[in-house]
Amino acid sequence: MEDKYGMGIANTYLAAAYAGAPVAVLEARHLSPAARFTTALAYQKKGLQLAQDIGDLESQSEAWGNLSDIYGSRKDFAAALDAYKHHIALEDSIMNQEKQSQIAS
Repeated sequence: MEDKYGMGIANTYLAAAYAGAPVAVLEARHLSPAARFTTALAYQKKGLQLAQDIGDLESQSEAWGNLSDIYGSRKDFAAALDAYKHHIALEDSIMNQEKQSQIAS
């Protein structure tokens, strides 16, 4: 069986590496600095899909927050806001689940 959690985390780290790598590092490895955010988005979307597949709300929230940051870096502010709204909604859901668990115990 696949380790979707681990694969999702790995994709998130790869997305962050592409999004945050200095231009000199990208160029030294023959990677296009102009394509950094396209590559980062692809990895982060894969990480989000894996988190959704296993129902991991915390990883989903983190992925949406990262997507918001990447879209913002691309100056795609509408997509950044939409991703941020998903992130906040999931954070609220997580907090509600934690509060319900505390009340039940």
